[in-house]
Amino acid sequence: MADPTCLDPVSITAMHLRSVFQRAALLLPLGFALPAQATSEDTRMWLQGIVEVSVGERTRLGLEVQPRVLDGGERFDQTLYRPYVSYALSDRWSVAAGYLHADIRTAAGDVIERRPWQQLSYVGRSAGGLNWTLRARLEQRDLSTQSEISHRIRLQARLTQALPQQPGWHALFSNEVFVNLNDPAWAGPQHLAQNRLLVGAMWSPVSTRRVEFGYLNQWIDNLAPRENSVNHVLYLGLYQRF
Repeated sequence: MADPTCLDPVSITAMHLRSVFQRAALLLPLGFALPAQATSEDTRMWLQGIVEVSVGERTRLGLEVQPRVLDGGERFDQTLYRPYVSYALSDRWSVAAGYLHADIRTAAGDVIERRPWQQLSYVGRSAGGLNWTLRARLEQRDLSTQSEISHRIRLQARLTQALPQQPGWHALFSNEVFVNLNDPAWAGPQHLAQNRLLVGAMWSPVSTRRVEFGYLNQWIDNLAPRENSVNHVLYLGLYQRF
């Protein structure tokens, strides 16, 4: 193996990218071991803005706003508003709880989703600028057009790798699975209902600010007789903490 001290910055960056994606490959079975059947495809764009305010040493108040468009960016899909509070149990573990309000536009008319949620997160770090986050989130989904509550768990693994000779820049990879925990008629049976796979980059000049962008592949197991969906999403996220 070549001595890193003899390589130019581009070669060093390439070596680190190769390393992080080799680690990320361990998560690929989650993203691609999905049922093989007919699918419909669409191109979309998701914008995400998150603002957090520290309250004391361990508590943060936050607000996430996420507008989404579909049909190649030509048609509004939905806007998500997610206020929350988080508490650091240690420098590795944290808990959070919040509420999501979503305005969803459908062919049959506008729908409101109300979604309380609870979350447990773990942050890991290793030498060489590799960071990872494991997150489990429970959700209770309530649609304005339905009477039953859908219970769901989301499991996410996220990796970032600092790029040498590129201050503030990181490679970014994450995968998140969505599993239904009960079987209301509108949400489907207990099963793997959705998967989101993200590959991109992150620029974080300081620990309180970051910009993320990349390609997100969203797979959705729709209820029969509808085909499953694969959405190709351009993702842009902004984060600021005060």
